[in-house]
Amino acid sequence: MTIRLLIAEDDKKFAALLRSFLERYDFVVEVAHDGEEGMELFLKNRFDVVLADGLMPKKDGLSLARDIRVTPKGNNVGIVMMTGVYKNAAWRRTAEQQANIDDVLDKPFELDELALLLKADARLS
Repeated sequence: MTIRLLIAEDDKKFAALLRSFLERYDFVVEVAHDGEEGMELFLKNRFDVVLADGLMPKKDGLSLARDIRVTPKGNNVGIVMMTGVYKNAAWRRTAEQQANIDDVLDKPFELDELALLLKADARLS
């Protein structure tokens, strides 16, 4: 089962590591290095799940998730937010309620855990 994944992560080395690892788990990966580029890729392609960093230039992960959800295909994709900064319960509730995030993953995390979470949140069509 191939899962189409959009990674929106401004740290280029970390994004490359995620891509390399997840491609071994049969993910087909596209990478954006800021939120605006992430939205452009989302609109042009079909994805089963989006992995977005909470803090990125041009458009943060929460704004990206909100923008994705209001598109016609926005409810047909799982969204996982990763963050190394926003670790409090209030931010998580905001992410879940306002942007309809499926999961929030705290950095640092185990890559195997990430792969399982993304597979669980993918909305295959």
